[in-house]
Amino acid sequence: MAKLSEAERNVRFWPVELNEPGLVLGLPPATPNPRQGSGLPFGAAAETRAYALVGPEATMTGLAERFLETVIVPLTATLPADSPFKAVPDRSSLARALAQVCATTVSAQERYVLEWRTGTLFPLPMQRSATGWLVFLDKIQQAPAGNLLVPDPTTVPARDLVGPTPITVVPDPEREAQPEPPSALTAQVTALIGGKTPEQVATALAHDLLDNPYATCLRVVEALIQLEARAAADGKKFAAAMVAAMLPPQLSALAATTGGNAVLRRCWARLTSADPMFEPASQALGLVVRTPAQGTTRREYFPPQQRRPGVVPIEPPLTKDQTTVKGHVVGGVALGRRQTYGWTEVFWPGPFASGVVAVRVFDTAHGAGVPWPTGARPDLIAARRHVVATIGPIEGQIDAVRLADTALLSIGTQQWSFHVDNEGTVLLEHFRRRAPDHYDVFFGMYDLGLAVCDATGRISADEPAVASQPDRKVPADAVRAANPHAFTAGAANAARDYYPTFVTMVQARPDGDPLVLDAPTGKDRRDTPRFDFFGWARSGSKGIGSPLWAARCTIALQSSQALQESELAVAAFRFTRVLDDERIWAADWTTGTPTVKDRKPFKPPVSGLGGAPRAGRIGLRVAEGCPAAGHTVSQLFPSEYGAALLLDAHINAPNHQKAAIMRAWQRTVDAFLAEATAQLTAETGQAPTADQALARAGTLIHVGATEQLSEPFLRRFAVSYASLRGYTESGSRTVVFPDRSFALGFEHDLHLSPLSGTFTGWA
Repeated sequence: MAKLSEAERNVRFWPVELNEPGLVLGLPPATPNPRQGSGLPFGAAAETRAYALVGPEATMTGLAERFLETVIVPLTATLPADSPFKAVPDRSSLARALAQVCATTVSAQERYVLEWRTGTLFPLPMQRSATGWLVFLDKIQQAPAGNLLVPDPTTVPARDLVGPTPITVVPDPEREAQPEPPSALTAQVTALIGGKTPEQVATALAHDLLDNPYATCLRVVEALIQLEARAAADGKKFAAAMVAAMLPPQLSALAATTGGNAVLRRCWARLTSADPMFEPASQALGLVVRTPAQGTTRREYFPPQQRRPGVVPIEPPLTKDQTTVKGHVVGGVALGRRQTYGWTEVFWPGPFASGVVAVRVFDTAHGAGVPWPTGARPDLIAARRHVVATIGPIEGQIDAVRLADTALLSIGTQQWSFHVDNEGTVLLEHFRRRAPDHYDVFFGMYDLGLAVCDATGRISADEPAVASQPDRKVPADAVRAANPHAFTAGAANAARDYYPTFVTMVQARPDGDPLVLDAPTGKDRRDTPRFDFFGWARSGSKGIGSPLWAARCTIALQSSQALQESELAVAAFRFTRVLDDERIWAADWTTGTPTVKDRKPFKPPVSGLGGAPRAGRIGLRVAEGCPAAGHTVSQLFPSEYGAALLLDAHINAPNHQKAAIMRAWQRTVDAFLAEATAQLTAETGQAPTADQALARAGTLIHVGATEQLSEPFLRRFAVSYASLRGYTESGSRTVVFPDRSFALGFEHDLHLSPLSGTFTGWA
């Protein structure tokens, strides 16, 4: 009989050491344990049971073949010749027999595993004992005919998990399908908990969780959140009931999976050491002991965010063919949900996905419900949302992810990156403040912690991470001062008003306080802690991105509406960031590294920001008509088109925009001075003086005798600024910013108006 393919055999045994400390023939007990039902003769100590963790495309026949090789053949070889269990079954018979003995008992209810899907925690007829692994061959031999599982797993491969519920219909892989929205899970759980006590909800979900912790985990977390919103005490009751439904070995099996681990972490967070279920949950997670038990004093444990637990959860397995395409590792899995990415190389090669959750579609459906900052003008928010949604496809959609350049990891519609402390970490900190349960499920479980910091990455002395890193210590007031949109009067703002400026990464460790992972400071980012944290590999002078964090981020971006709403909120808040930056730029517009280059059709390079001290070279003003302090960013970008240009450029290179704005200003003023000179020369027949040209230019640049910039000046300025960013080149930007005639000619069929005053999103 030919050996099956690796995909068909794609299962992972738990615990992994099924052949340690040895295989022993198990015998049925005289009196079955009533708590465990007839599934297996567990003893009073409820020893650990063995499971097979089902991976994508695995079949029951493949599991049977693996079980034969790993367990039955080695065990039967040790039995005497006259043993009634000496015969080795064929894999097809064994597959059907295993399907009949997969009973488990949770909350005193026995039930068979009925679905064969990725992430199924399939119980095996094995139990750990003091003498080794007891293998109950009698259960296999006595299994009745027929098959309980649907569809028949001997012939049908395990289906992928798709979506937060997850849905059972797999989208057509040949087309981009919209993933199941988080609202589907919310509605499902709302219907589930209606009219039920927390304990009843726990009973309804506990067996599903043990059957397939990956498929059920987000449902359990959503139930916890909704019950707690219904009544604060209900969350704790539900958490305790979920833990109480399992025996300690079952809790250990759950904690070994990312889905089960996520649930136990959130349940544990609701319990105290006085609760009966606190200790079993702590033990299952492998939490680090803070205070040993003494007398009547119970043990205390470090939270998992402060000390990395001893249990490292696993995902369903993937075969080499499931992870590798054309030699590139592009397949990953998170919370049991498989993802496959494209491969690209910008500076470094790695996986990427542009995303399929359209910003415009999400904004239309949910934008009005986002908790926007308190007191924000409706027209300001609407204007910002409109620009954010319009330029979204340029950078990526809501669920975009990229590990293919020196930014290390970039996510979301504005490609928030993690090589700095004011982009990706800021987005996640806003999200964590809004939805701590979701943050821990999607990011905290993987030891990604966050700490608000100052501009140099130093965190508050109140944070645990500084205990082992005194050089990272700074007074708490200094951190609050560096984050004026996150703190008021020394206290953190409410979630809707919480917009930190600087946030650094910290990593939980098993044997010490969390470690600050500093943002890279040099060009070579291969020898930096964040490079290693995000799973990058070294290849010569380059790094190679891994799909591990890509999968984790994709699942979070597609499954959490709170994260999607945070994206929209933080994306719109970038306009406030620009205004904050302007206050720094305006201190001296004539200095700064000119780090931008002209793109076609303007090919000749411009040497720098300085140059001769003449009109247009000293700040954003000319002598005639301009305000004494110079024009402002909001005056230079008053149209939807202009605001979108600036926002998109700020997303990619925020530190370059001072140089870009100043250079565009200088070039535009020079053009109007030349035009003024030409007009006066034509009118008088002689070259004007510098003062005469300046006076005429002032009238061309402004509207009448006011300080308002004229439409011709603003359109030419927009074209000049756009050329510095390269909008006239090919690519997705030409869809939103087609060419210079768009700004000059007022002809457009898109959503961005070039007319001055059409953008009301400046404060």
